[in-house]
Amino acid sequence: MAVLDRNENQLAALQVLNDSAGYRDMLRLAKRWPTRTWAVEGAGGVGGVGAQLAQRLLADGEKVLDVPPKLATRARMFDQGHGRKNDPGDARTVAVVVIRTRQLRHVEVEGEMVALRLMSERRRELVRSRTETVNRLHQLLMELFLLVRSGT
Repeated sequence: MAVLDRNENQLAALQVLNDSAGYRDMLRLAKRWPTRTWAVEGAGGVGGVGAQLAQRLLADGEKVLDVPPKLATRARMFDQGHGRKNDPGDARTVAVVVIRTRQLRHVEVEGEMVALRLMSERRRELVRSRTETVNRLHQLLMELFLLVRSGT
């Protein structure tokens, strides 16, 4: 992650793992700047890391712009002399693309992603309810067993 101002000055950088803790660290750093837009390479893809990150950011109320992978590769070639990715320099390059390019697509919440999120939340609720029911049943059976064993 790289934070740039409109003049392409790097204000902060952060390298994180692609997990929930890394995501929280990115949000914590970004909150220093109340007005912000996220640049995500491949945010318009289907099921890729960029699309997943973009949808998660949108769900948290963030603004996200999609940087097409071909455009990001071209920018890397000019910036680094080759099109190969390397995470620390890559984040800065993607941010520069957003600063220099007009008409990038604002990413919107995907209906399928919303449906999947709702189904996932419902499944979690059902699993929690089932676990509670099984635990209550187990407790009742243990109490019944103790009653029968004690002869009362």
